[in-house]
Amino acid sequence: MEEKSMNDLCIHFRRATSQDEYDVLALGSYYQGLDSISYEFGKLIKNPFTVCTVCLSGDKIVAFDCAIVSKCQTFVSYCHARTHENFRKFGIFGSLRRFTMLNVRMKYQNIAEIGFITQSVDLWENLIKTKKKPGRIQAIIIDKIPHCIAVKMQFSDHCAIVEKIAKFKSNENMIFKIILIIILVGLLKFARSLVISNLKDKWVLITGCDRGFGKITALQLNDMNVGVIGCCLTKEGADFLNNKGIKAICLDVTNEESINNCFEDVVKIIGEDKGLWAIINNAGIATVCGPTEWLNGDDFRKLFEVNTLGVINMTIKLLPLIKKAKGRVVNMASMLGRCGQPYVGPYVVSKFAVEGFTDSLRREMAIWNVSVHTIEPGYFLTNIVDFEKYAYKQFNIQPKEMQEMYGRDFLEDWIQSGRQFIKDNCKSDLSPVINAYVHATTAKFPKSRYVVGGDAKFLTFLASHLPDFVLDAVYEKILKRDGRIKPKAVRE
Repeated sequence: MEEKSMNDLCIHFRRATSQDEYDVLALGSYYQGLDSISYEFGKLIKNPFTVCTVCLSGDKIVAFDCAIVSKCQTFVSYCHARTHENFRKFGIFGSLRRFTMLNVRMKYQNIAEIGFITQSVDLWENLIKTKKKPGRIQAIIIDKIPHCIAVKMQFSDHCAIVEKIAKFKSNENMIFKIILIIILVGLLKFARSLVISNLKDKWVLITGCDRGFGKITALQLNDMNVGVIGCCLTKEGADFLNNKGIKAICLDVTNEESINNCFEDVVKIIGEDKGLWAIINNAGIATVCGPTEWLNGDDFRKLFEVNTLGVINMTIKLLPLIKKAKGRVVNMASMLGRCGQPYVGPYVVSKFAVEGFTDSLRREMAIWNVSVHTIEPGYFLTNIVDFEKYAYKQFNIQPKEMQEMYGRDFLEDWIQSGRQFIKDNCKSDLSPVINAYVHATTAKFPKSRYVVGGDAKFLTFLASHLPDFVLDAVYEKILKRDGRIKPKAVRE
């Protein structure tokens, strides 16, 4: 067969491509110099388009080129496989799969399929760059030249092949992203497991060590050879810690003089030239509960002074020592500091304030290399949830009119519901909270926020992502408030 010159080929295609409604031109040829062919055909159409050239040698592909051409400039151009086998290895599908192109009438359909499908990802990306919308491939044969096959492909809607290409590309990206996420999560877990060195040279102060979270945390850190200063409200609590080899201080976080004395004792214990590695503001109470109209400002103030001002005053007082050590502040907040629960308004308000204070302080202290951390536990069984005596006390001090409005049945039903709620939801295993305290204090890469417990994670997620009425409905279900647990005036 007679081979035509490059000039003849270009002249032939100048006529063939006079209509510029086609977006993609595919050329199969014996000719080498593939970059030149792509460039020459780029001159024939004004609009950006893609040129694919496939050189054949018998039934083998000896070279391949794909280019985006616009304004006579080749933006993307490359030559790849020199043999059919290399081309097979290059194929993104791992092996050469056969796809049937719709409405294709050409002499070497299988070769055209190989060329088009193998470069499908590049073609897909090129179409996006040139803002071409993929669609059904309607490829028609332009002409037959000796040793040359030429096909123009127009894209319209609903292209099965391009959809498969896009889906494969999407799946390929998804697999890569999943693998990357798994690796990153693994690295993050590994980093979170690292513990700071020289724990025995660190000092940690913990408030509220008479019982519960504070007491257990003090014992666990002491077992890790961390220097622990346990602050207790009662002498009995302090004596217990002293007997365990822990430095104990009697402290009332609501009393300024007591806080000042605590500071002086801390300096004596750790030495004037050393800093305090961490403070765990654990002290808190929940001694006031009931419908808001049963309460007054003093009820809110009582909890606020311990749960909020106690945290603030202790932190401010000890901050110079913490800055000296470039240490940490760990504040006990609550799940209820992010999603309020009925009938415990004062506690909710105090914990919302702790959340705000901790977030603000964390951003201020970053410049001093002091990290600040929030602990947000869910429902755990501690003395803080012993609400029955407080509920009776609060009801009994109400005016007669208020008692009649709510009724004794409301009180009894509410207390019974509370007992059941504690039984069903409050966890007796306190170790998750203790572990959060310990991790925030000793980890090399601690979290800024510890949401502890499945209930806390569930409710804080609802509070952050869903409308309020959804969270309201969840609380109705959790608190088991049926028709009986309503004030007398509402039921009548």
